[in-house]
Amino acid sequence: VTSPHYLDLVKNAGARVRTFYYCSDDYAQYADWGGDAILKKEAELARRADHSFFVSQTLAERAVEDYGLEPDRVSVSPNATDEMFFQASEEERESALLKAYPALKRPLLGVVGTINSRLDFELIEACCNLPSVGSVVMVGPVDGLCRDAALERLRRNPRCVFVGAQPHDSLP
Repeated sequence: VTSPHYLDLVKNAGARVRTFYYCSDDYAQYADWGGDAILKKEAELARRADHSFFVSQTLAERAVEDYGLEPDRVSVSPNATDEMFFQASEEERESALLKAYPALKRPLLGVVGTINSRLDFELIEACCNLPSVGSVVMVGPVDGLCRDAALERLRRNPRCVFVGAQPHDSLP
């Protein structure tokens, strides 16, 4: 299961089948998900699951410390991470990127994924203003329902470049 909302399913199925929990984010930070209430559901779900996978070491450690999970029932599985993301990008690829998006200036800082209300747009704005950052690259589709004033300011900021959705293998 992929979110604490499946707790009832795990309660009902757990006695008959093995269950696994995959946590892809810190759900306490989601608007309208209930803050501490969602963490209580997540704790119960993770304790009932046979094994839990978390996208970060921090979330896995929280599960062990705060939820009382045994470390051998917890694993870290980074979200959408492939070995190619840990290699230095090829100069040829960087040149092609800079040619395709002439507004980009090195050094680059990027956000990859759907651009929506879960992002801290004020923090991204602050990054645009850092003298050590040339451009902030926003890679991914923009959620049309997101009505955030800081997002609108980013769209007008010449140091923030929106490039839309990109093929996965082009992301490095």
